[in-house]
Amino acid sequence: MFQVFHVLAIRVERSSVFTEGLFRNRYLILAVVLTMALQILVIYALPLQAAFRTVSLPLWDLLWITLIGSSVFFAVEFEKWLRRRHER
Repeated sequence: MFQVFHVLAIRVERSSVFTEGLFRNRYLILAVVLTMALQILVIYALPLQAAFRTVSLPLWDLLWITLIGSSVFFAVEFEKWLRRRHER
């Protein structure tokens, strides 16, 4: 999850993703959605659970993991904000 959020944050080097548009790169968004879908399948589809030796996670755990993973997105955005502020 850290990597998924990190790639969304570093799509734009200096300016904020929010000012540049979070969904402007369709291929990146498609790749992120596909990655998430495949991760969900490995966690919840019984044949894939057997192949990858995973177990189903409670929804609360999945939400918690997403929340923690998103912290890297906000950390990168904060770092870019600090750089822009320092450059002025």
